[in-house]
This record gives sequence, structure tokens and C-alpha cells, in this order.
Amino acid sequence: MRESGCGKSTFGRAVLRLEPLTEGSVIFKGEEIGMLSESKLKKYKRQMQMIFQDPYASLNPRQQIGDALEEAFIIHTSMSKKERKEKVSILLEEVGLKPEHYERYPHEFSGGQRQRIGIAKAIALNPSFIVCDEAVSDVSVQAQVIKLLKDLQEKHQLTYMFISHDLGLVRHISDRVLVMYLGNTAELAPADRIYENPLHPYTKALLFAIPRPIPGRKRKRVKLEGDLPNPANPPKGCPFHTRCPLATGQCKEEKPVWREVEENHFVACHEV
Repeated sequence: MRESGCGKSTFGRAVLRLEPLTEGSVIFKGEEIGMLSESKLKKYKRQMQMIFQDPYASLNPRQQIGDALEEAFIIHTSMSKKERKEKVSILLEEVGLKPEHYERYPHEFSGGQRQRIGIAKAIALNPSFIVCDEAVSDVSVQAQVIKLLKDLQEKHQLTYMFISHDLGLVRHISDRVLVMYLGNTAELAPADRIYENPLHPYTKALLFAIPRPIPGRKRKRVKLEGDLPNPANPPKGCPFHTRCPLATGQCKEEKPVWREVEENHFVACHEV
């Protein structure tokens, strides 16, 4: 996933029903939840959580961190105040913070610490699926947060939808990679296959921009030209044809079909 405006965050929010679906469906554990009412969706919400890009914006500056973390237990459990406080202390330690941080306010934490608080909020109810929306955008703490996410994934058997514009980071954490362009899916495959044998010209252009210090490896350059079109008024045909060096007359008139070109490798391109 790459450029701003391609629909990454909207896609993640729509999966969690934080944005309305305009078409398509959301299947969670074999159940269609895309069109469920709020009352019927409630039983799934504690299983599906989100780590937001800006942890400070997702916290109430006038609320102590402990109270913010307790909210999930107040809404979804019948725990007593004492039980909630004990659970919050365990959560804080699990994400690398201290129980005494309970009574502090968001402005008293560093950016990396606030990100840990956001992670604690997401795992509080023992979900099975978490959307990580640019959850490691702070480069100074990137390695620490990635390690924490991977440790929690192994401990709690979590599934992540990891949204990022940093394809080098995506490779480090992902099993499968979906590349999007202008609100459309361009390519989906196991991570190793995407990075070693990309098929869509947009994917190739993105990967060419990543430094690869591997001696002797040559890559054919696919250069992007022009600006990203307006997502509200996308071009006719293939959404990528205005910037694609391989575009033909068919690409300008006909939108490519999303298809499986080899096992578990999907692409939307006339030229593949």
C-alpha cells in the first residue's frame, strides 16, 4: 500500500464498520458483517479493534490514562472498579509501561509511550483482529513498536491488518500484501512473492523506490510520471493508465478485471 489518497485508511475503517460500506461485503470468521445493524454488530466489536495513526488524537487530554483504558471494561464487562484497575495495570506492563502511569494524562507521555497506550486500548478485550493504521509512523520508535506488535501477535494469536505507506516496513511484518491505487485493489499476493516477483506496473514502481543493498541484483525500472488523479473523479478505464508506462488503448477505455493469475496471486491489469 502506498500513496496518500489511495484509500488505505478508509478501507481499514470500513472493515471495522467505522465507515459505511458503499459496495462489497465484509466477512469475519465466516459471517457477513458488512450490513449488520449496530445492535447485531456489537458482539463482534470486542473481537475487532484498531490502533490509530495519531495516538494523542484518540485520547482525551483531560482523562487519566487509567480511566481511558478502563472504558472498554465498563462497556463490555461487569468487572468491579478494583478488577478493572488490576486489569489496566496488567495491560500497561504488557505494553512496556508501568502501573504508576495509571494516573498520568496523555501530555505527560512521549510519542512512543502514547503509541503503546493505543496498543493497550486495542488489546484490552482480547480481540482476534486488529487494524493497525500507520501505527508506527514515528520513525524514532519504529523498531520498538514493531517488536511489541510481533510479540503480542505471537502471545495472543492476533491477526493484523497493517496499513502503511512504507513498503520496507510492510515486508518485515506481513504475510500477505495488498497494493491499492486510487481506491482500487491493484495486486494481492504472499509477501515474498510480491517483493520478488511483482506483476502490476504500479507495484513494480513502488518496489523500485525501495533501496535494496543486494549485490548483483538488477531490476527493470518502472518510473511513475504525473500526479495522482482526483479520487473523487477517477479516470475512465484502468485507474492507473494516466501514469502507467505500459498503458494501451484498452487500458484507457476498459477497467481491468480482478483475477487470480497464479495460486494466491491476484492482479488487476490488462497487460499481465
